[in-house]
Amino acid sequence: MALKDKPIVSADAAKPPAETPPAKPETNGTRPAPRVNEEIDKQLNAYIDANKEAFDRYTKLVQENPERAARTLMLKDMQAHKASQRLVEKQLPAAVEWYDKQKPEVKKSIDERVAKASPFDRDGEFVRAVVRERNWQNRLPLAQTPRMAAGARP
Repeated sequence: MALKDKPIVSADAAKPPAETPPAKPETNGTRPAPRVNEEIDKQLNAYIDANKEAFDRYTKLVQENPERAARTLMLKDMQAHKASQRLVEKQLPAAVEWYDKQKPEVKKSIDERVAKASPFDRDGEFVRAVVRERNWQNRLPLAQTPRMAAGARP
C-alpha cells in the first residue's frame, strides 16, 4: 500500500522539480533491470573485443559450472582485498605512531569508527580513520583563519 502525500497548506512549500522522474513500479520480488553506465560499457566492450578468448572462457564457465564461476569472481575480489591489505600493513606502523600521540577525544573518535568495522577489516578501517582524522586536522587551521577580501591573494 502506497503512502499518500499530505496536502500542501501554504504557497511557501517546496515545489517539485519541473521534470519529475517516473515512479518506480512495484516489483513483487522480481529483480529490476541492471543499471548500465554507458562510459564503463564502452570501455568494457573494447576490453572484451581485445580479449575474446577470455570472454569465451568466462561465458563457458558460467554456463557449465556456475559455482566455479562464482568462486573465480570471489578469487578476484580476494586478490584485490589482499593487495589492499598489503598497503594497510605498510601504513599501519605510522598510523599507530600518530594515534599514540593524539588527545583522548581524538582517540575515542577513531576507536568508535573502528569498533563499527568487521573484524576482517579492522586494521584497514583503523588506517582509514587515522588518515581521515589527520587530513581533518591539517585542514582545520585553514578553516579557522579570517576570510580575506574577495579577490585578494596572500
